[in-house]
Amino acid sequence: MRIAGAPDGPLAGLTFAVKDLFDVAGHPTGGGNPDWARQNRLPTRHAWAVQRLLDAGATLIGKTVTDEVSLGILGENPFDGTPLNPKAPERVPGGSSSGSASAVAQALCDTALGTDTVDTGRCQLRQFVRACLPGPSMSLASPEARHGFHTPRSR
Repeated sequence: MRIAGAPDGPLAGLTFAVKDLFDVAGHPTGGGNPDWARQNRLPTRHAWAVQRLLDAGATLIGKTVTDEVSLGILGENPFDGTPLNPKAPERVPGGSSSGSASAVAQALCDTALGTDTVDTGRCQLRQFVRACLPGPSMSLASPEARHGFHTPRSR
């Protein structure tokens, strides 16, 4: 799959991939499940986010692997396989959008669309922040773990 974006857009020359939850006109959307892709009609238009990137000039190069129905935290798919974790090939990449992250990490595209279905994106962000910035750790029961980071309120 390769769909060129607007040639004069601000993102012209850049490439992107999309998680298999985003509709791309004429291509099946399976959500990581081949039965779903086979049993549903092909989309007749692009998802809003896909269309916006194309309108801005970016070129779509393909769809990425997701956990089946995007409800996993490991990044494994029994039908499409597990995306490569390029920094640690012996480990799973983690998260249902790991196919999108893997594509960018391998420099297969400049950027990729993913989703945050069950907090996996924020879990990965918290792990990064915890590893790189000083601060208190968060338990899974904390508001930050359930709803993302909060900024301190001024009194």
